[in-house]
Amino acid sequence: MVERKPDDAKGTAEHLVADGRRVDVTAKIVYGELADELPLIMEGGEWLIDADPLNFYPQDTPTNALRSLLRAVALKRYDVVLCFVPREYREHMTAEDVMAEFEGERREENERILRLLSANLRAVVEQQGDSARMVFGDRYEVKFKREGGVWIIEKLF
Repeated sequence: MVERKPDDAKGTAEHLVADGRRVDVTAKIVYGELADELPLIMEGGEWLIDADPLNFYPQDTPTNALRSLLRAVALKRYDVVLCFVPREYREHMTAEDVMAEFEGERREENERILRLLSANLRAVVEQQGDSARMVFGDRYEVKFKREGGVWIIEKLF
């Protein structure tokens, strides 16, 4: 296309650099069972990681909060799972309470729903202000809310 329309290509290039404009070139790597995303940015001709790679449980978006919750449950980090519980409930819960929920008598049902949820991680998350929701399966939904600057899970199933 550049060869066929060199004037258009030149005009676009001039427009991109006019008035000191800067163009950020970004990409993301999607990997793993939880479809984790690693954002990249090009600087000085090199690709650099554009996030903290040591933040294993990010809560900056509803989708990241959900992935992080699933990772914490899979790793049996029930102390971390508490970070995704609304403050009003968290004050009255312990990691042992969370463990009982995921490993107790409802374990099989919860595992089935968590597998379904993991399979639907790319479902659309509808966000309005500090609230969001994601419908998955034929009758389930996750409700999110922003609390203290991070996204938490208000309702999981």
